[in-house]
Amino acid sequence: MLAGCSLGERFLRPNGTWLGEPSALGLAYEDVVLPTGRDTTVHGWFLPSAVSDGRTVVLCHGNAANISFYHPYYRFLHEAGFHVFLFDYRGYGKSRGEPSVDALATDTEAAVQYVLDRPDVD
Repeated sequence: MLAGCSLGERFLRPNGTWLGEPSALGLAYEDVVLPTGRDTTVHGWFLPSAVSDGRTVVLCHGNAANISFYHPYYRFLHEAGFHVFLFDYRGYGKSRGEPSVDALATDTEAAVQYVLDRPDVD
């Protein structure tokens, strides 16, 4: 490892480009902000499906992206009859905080817990 350089600094590369919201595709969604710590939040979108019967997919994006890049994926899942929740890790998209390897796991756990706590999710 390079001195003074963390894994996050070496490998995590948030992309600040924002492509748009699901409403641009005619999809209804809920804008969600989850507190994850002091001055940190996870921002995401919950796309409800009238035919999901509670079936839900949590969609995690890759590096050098944010949820606005994932229109083809969440649209496909939504059209297949799933609720979809996708979120940005800390430091990505509209989420606040600094990206880190530990935050990837913590933020994913917060996203999954949010989905499990919803009454419309099975």
